[in-house]
Amino acid sequence: HTTRRRPPSPAMCTQNPNLSRAANEAMCWSTAHLVLAIISLNIIPIIGASMATCCGPSTQAEVHSLQCAGIVQIIGGVFEVIAAVVVFILAIYYELILFAPGVWVLIGGIIGIYAGV
Repeated sequence: HTTRRRPPSPAMCTQNPNLSRAANEAMCWSTAHLVLAIISLNIIPIIGASMATCCGPSTQAEVHSLQCAGIVQIIGGVFEVIAAVVVFILAIYYELILFAPGVWVLIGGIIGIYAGV
C-alpha cells in the first residue's frame, strides 16, 4: 500500500475540480486566516488554518479535514475573545487604580519625600 501525495499546485487558490465550490472557497479563505492568525500570534488558529491550507482535501471524500480545521479555528477564536475581554477588564481596573486622585497625591508625596522637597 503506497500513499499517494497530491502534486503541488502552481498557484494558490486554484479551483480543484474534485471539490465542491464551498470546499474550494474554504481552502482559499484559510490562507487569509493563516496570515491573520500569525499576526495575532495565536497558536490554535495557526494550527487550524494550517490544517486547511497545507493538508486540505484533494477529493470530496476528504472534506472532513476542513470541518476539523474549522472547529480548531473556532476554538482559537473563542480563546481570542476571552483574552480580549480579560485585557479590557484589567485595563479598566488598573486605569481606575492608577488615575484615582488619591493615588496621584500619594505618589506625589512619596516623590516629594525622596526628592527632599
